Amino acid sequence: MKRLGLFLIAFATAVANYFIFVWVANAFGLDNPEFLATILILAIVIHEIGHMIVLEHYGVKTYMFFAVILGGVGPQKAYVEKFKNLPWNQTAAVALAGVIGNILMVVASLLLYFSGHVSGEEFSRIANLNGLLIFWNLIPFGMLDGGRVAKALFDSIPESEDGKYVFMFRVTILIGAIILLVFNAANVIIAAYAFFFAIRHKANNDDPNGSYSEKAMTKSQYDKWAIIYLVLFLAGLALGAIFPDWLNLQKNL
Repeated sequence: MKRLGLFLIAFATAVANYFIFVWVANAFGLDNPEFLATILILAIVIHEIGHMIVLEHYGVKTYMFFAVILGGVGPQKAYVEKFKNLPWNQTAAVALAGVIGNILMVVASLLLYFSGHVSGEEFSRIANLNGLLIFWNLIPFGMLDGGRVAKALFDSIPESEDGKYVFMFRVTILIGAIILLVFNAANVIIAAYAFFFAIRHKANNDDPNGSYSEKAMTKSQYDKWAIIYLVLFLAGLALGAIFPDWLNLQKNL
């Protein structure tokens, strides 16, 4: 019965957010506000479901809520300690599950496009929106998904190895940003710039003894998650840069 009540809260707040999005889109005179609201709420819901599925897989019972353009999944009160004590390998999996959900939404939309159920313009807007959600979520700041992944990584990586991984992250993002300059995507370049400098901050402010913790990742694990993290961030950059603005702002100006 308690799970049903939490589900109803998630459903009600998601529906309320849909109508808020429609109202805002109408207020700004944006094209096709119902479509914009639908793909935005779907992208956020799918993102949070990704977090929820992995947390539940690790035995942490969850709840979901939505507030304006934000969504969230958290552990139920009885599972807070279990959530806090997850091994960092599992923490990374939870953090990245949301953006993997966004990748899957793009793939599903592509299949719908090829089957004729989604127009080329609609697919383009879905791809751009999810790309923006992916790379902004993965910037390694604070409580963002990227901040959680970077903390789990650099707490696990021995201090003597931090510099090597920072260099790998920075070179990869720099190459990606240079390539994306071709598309003249200012918002994407800003995100790449933020990532470039934030990753060094995360490495400098990790737990120097974290690699000795029983929760720390093994080398094979942090190598794996570092690569997955970079690939997902670059995928978000590419989707955000290649496809036109999902709000069609230029068309509406």
